[in-house]
Amino acid sequence: MATAKLTKRFVDAQSATGEEQVFWDAELRGFCLRVSAAGHKSYGIKYRTKGGTQRRYSLGAHGELTPDQARAAAQNAFAQVRAGADPASDARAYREASDLAALASDFLVHRPLRPETRRQYDSLLARFILPRMRHRKVAEVDRGTVARLFHEMSASGPTQANRALALLSVMFSHAVTTGARSDNPCHGIKRNPERNRERFLERDEIGRLLRACAEHPDERAANFVRLLLYTGARRTETLTATWDMFDLEAGIWTKPSHHTKQKRLHRVPLSDPAIALLRAMKAQAGEGARFVFPRPEADAPLREPKRPVRGIFAAAGIKDATYTRCGIQWRRSWRALGFPRRSSAARSATRRQRQRRSTCTLPMRRCGWR
Repeated sequence: MATAKLTKRFVDAQSATGEEQVFWDAELRGFCLRVSAAGHKSYGIKYRTKGGTQRRYSLGAHGELTPDQARAAAQNAFAQVRAGADPASDARAYREASDLAALASDFLVHRPLRPETRRQYDSLLARFILPRMRHRKVAEVDRGTVARLFHEMSASGPTQANRALALLSVMFSHAVTTGARSDNPCHGIKRNPERNRERFLERDEIGRLLRACAEHPDERAANFVRLLLYTGARRTETLTATWDMFDLEAGIWTKPSHHTKQKRLHRVPLSDPAIALLRAMKAQAGEGARFVFPRPEADAPLREPKRPVRGIFAAAGIKDATYTRCGIQWRRSWRALGFPRRSSAARSATRRQRQRRSTCTLPMRRCGWR
């Protein structure tokens, strides 16, 4: 085992010999210079943990560190070892710790998301989050890092910045659940104020929209807009609806929990125009049809007909209302315009249900059970 005083002159004098060489410092025990077979020089230490395990830990390459700087780093590492630390294990854990890109992948794999939400998350990650924070370790991201990204995005798109902050928050909550870190750095960052859209469809606009549907050559897109208007449903819920969800006799649309945004079963009363439209569509589709809006080439729901629907809105002369919110706009306009929210069949079914419930609970009330 070669021993020498590791000075700059001694280190510079060493060259490649075709095999690895190790020179131990004569002044600081456990501190060494390692010269690889190719001539690469680096400083390191050898120590034992409190459990008795022998470790080797690299301090850095010669050139990046002078011998005096490497000796000071070795003394600091030995002080940490005496305090119970394990620098080699800590460095290995840091190398193996997940970065933000790995966290995003793990989050998307284990978090069930609606297709539209998944597309939004993918876009936010690819355009804003990962280009700035891809290689940051999950445990190193602090509130300041998140706040800087949030404020940069807020300058150009406040609403988009809110969405990115919300995504980062659920990602770091996932990291807390998996043990990758102990806190969520997004907590405490105030989001940008958002103003809800208050655009409602007026009675004449609904009339123009329905006339544009009647004149449009794409009947599926026209029926899609009609059903949105008649039910106030969301676009994805309407496109993925199947015929077994509808009870046209009772006038009820039963949405399963995995189809709704709230993740719970939802029974929607249908208006008379909606029932008439669905009956005509079902008669045209035939008995073996599964989806209300099927895709022609496969047993799958129709892709969102964005271009035809925008054409319908343009033909109706409605330019300041987006069709993506026409269901919400229609729901908010029901009572103001005087349209019935439920069909006569749905109202009758509700009355019968209440009568049966009252009849069934009457004996229990008499016996004092209720």
